[in-house]
Amino acid sequence: MGRILKNRAGSLEKDRLNYIFKEAMLVNLRILSSFFTLIRNEKGQKSIISYISSRLKIFSDKVLEETHRRPNDETLEKWSRIIFWNTNFEIVYSYISKSILSLGSDKLLNVVTQVCDSMNTPASFLVKHGILMWYNKNLQIDTISKELENSNYSEISKKIVRRLIIKHSSMHNIDFKDRQRIAEKLKISSDRLLIEKIKRNKSE
Repeated sequence: MGRILKNRAGSLEKDRLNYIFKEAMLVNLRILSSFFTLIRNEKGQKSIISYISSRLKIFSDKVLEETHRRPNDETLEKWSRIIFWNTNFEIVYSYISKSILSLGSDKLLNVVTQVCDSMNTPASFLVKHGILMWYNKNLQIDTISKELENSNYSEISKKIVRRLIIKHSSMHNIDFKDRQRIAEKLKISSDRLLIEKIKRNKSE
């Protein structure tokens, strides 16, 4: 569906483009919705965390021969919770990124804006601004900052926005003034933005 959108952007009617874009995005969002249902279940959370903890214990018993270096059960559970929630974040981020990269195009910006605004959900907001940043080099600092004040936005959503902005900033020249605005309005350290930019330059 993404290929159809990108290749036929100039030949399909706008209503058709809107329909295809929305349905394609909803495929990923339905998967995320099912995933959220799973991880919100307290019993399911405990079961997964317990499993991770048991695997960490086996690993530590095999690798850490000195008894005093082996983590206790409380520490293992703490690590397991961190792994659990970090993994959840990466899964959600990957599906949002997939929607941005597979469906976005500089030829579809009007379609993206219209569909995402009409849906008016945190997920559609993330996709919209991810596409604007990736395909249009358009970082709307004030709009994003105002939207994130909305109580409907979870911490995961806010973290995804910040990661998208950090990625965008590392790939484009952001002057000192804009870095300061990003740091102030979006709670992202200006030093971190600069460090990520340096890292990317070195890797290239």
